[in-house]
Amino acid sequence: MKYSEKEIEDLLDGIYSGAISEYNIPEELYFSITDYLKSGLYKGFGGNLTDFEGKDLELLQELRENVYMFGAAKSFQEMKDIGSLMFDEDGNRVSSKEFNSLGSQAFEKWNYDWGRTEYNTCAAQATMAVKWNEIEANKDLLPILSYSTIGDACDICEPLDGFTAPVDDPAWNSIMPVNHFNCECTVTQHEEKELTPDKEKEEILDAVHGEMSDVFKMNPGKDGYIFSPDHPYFDVAPKDEAFAKTNFGLPIPTVEEETGGKVSGFIEAKTINEARRRIREIIVAESGLNIDKVSVSSTLSMPQINARLNTIESLFKEYNINPIIDRSIESNVVLKSTDRLDGFIKYQYNKGQNKASIKTINFGDRSADSRAVVFDPAATKIRRFSRVDKENVDIATVVHEFGHIISIDLGGYIKNQPAWYNEFNADLRDIRTRYRNELLKLNKARNMAEINELSLGAYSGTNIDEFLAEGFAEYKLSSNPSKYATEIGKLIDKNFKK
Repeated sequence: MKYSEKEIEDLLDGIYSGAISEYNIPEELYFSITDYLKSGLYKGFGGNLTDFEGKDLELLQELRENVYMFGAAKSFQEMKDIGSLMFDEDGNRVSSKEFNSLGSQAFEKWNYDWGRTEYNTCAAQATMAVKWNEIEANKDLLPILSYSTIGDACDICEPLDGFTAPVDDPAWNSIMPVNHFNCECTVTQHEEKELTPDKEKEEILDAVHGEMSDVFKMNPGKDGYIFSPDHPYFDVAPKDEAFAKTNFGLPIPTVEEETGGKVSGFIEAKTINEARRRIREIIVAESGLNIDKVSVSSTLSMPQINARLNTIESLFKEYNINPIIDRSIESNVVLKSTDRLDGFIKYQYNKGQNKASIKTINFGDRSADSRAVVFDPAATKIRRFSRVDKENVDIATVVHEFGHIISIDLGGYIKNQPAWYNEFNADLRDIRTRYRNELLKLNKARNMAEINELSLGAYSGTNIDEFLAEGFAEYKLSSNPSKYATEIGKLIDKNFKK
């Protein structure tokens, strides 16, 4: 781990002065810890995010996020531990000189002694995690696994030497190496090999589990983490549980940020239930909306569901939503179009309480026909919808409906809206006025190519809310958004982007 003597000195001074604590962790420390552990992860896995694709990339992304969460938990516990050294057994504050001496020793213990072990654990678990993907890929031809103990450090694993069971045997959920710190064991895959008898298997597993720490009773390739949730770093007092859920106030850089946009941070859901759960969790976490149920149409394939999930996750992470919406009222999310509508947002107004809430968010299971949304300069009539790139047609309804969640004209219902929000709506109305005036001029000339070049589609003329939603969809989904779609998108970015 890279941390200079000056940085250690400044850290200890900050702790002693009270400027730094477990509730105010320096990001420099956190990133030094996580960068070091992440280098172990990539070494063990055999490369970084830009070196893999498919299931290996998905697994690496999961392991990477776990390393960041572990690094944050470690930073919290380390600051708490070092902070406690400011006081002696009687609760008296020690001198800064004594604290610096004790703090330096503690820092070395946390980041060099334990840090090296944690780095080695990252590398070893990552090796076994990616190996498990290989095992799963080859299990039809090589359905048997056998455990091999290696090295003098593996006394705990000694009973497992030669343990043999099918790849799908539940035993591998808890004994897949590594099974303790500095474990060097591995598994070998076979087409045929004599299995360990059931009675003997139970005795071996009981013996090994009795010696193993709970933090190693896992399979990194199946579970998707290097450091188990049972690790002591994740054990916090009840009063700190909410803080822990925010990753202790520390950021996890996106995959896009780390790779310069070369790799997407999205991990596909494997089942409809997983997708439903993730849709609910991301909306609740990012917007504060009280989501009760999420329903997904059976007509959607898993690739279509994942395309919608990816879009929903990205939008809610990127943008704040309507500031005047009452978050306490339960909402339902639906991915199923009606006979009449591709999607819709159902708002509820309570004039007596001067509140508005969202009852239903329907992102639909279909999108407008591509002929209606893809720009065609030779068209003899105006498009119905704003233009999007052909490959984005399937998610156009999701983006359009999200535009209605960002903002909807509630001026006639809700009084005393935030000043900045009133200004946003005024700016949006100004854009629409200029848009209409320019279209009227072009219409007199009957130049359909220029009209379609400028137009956001006929549907955008329904009202100002559809004007916003159509413009936003084009801004996000067209590689060449029109003039007014760009203005709408930039206005939204200015006011709602996180």
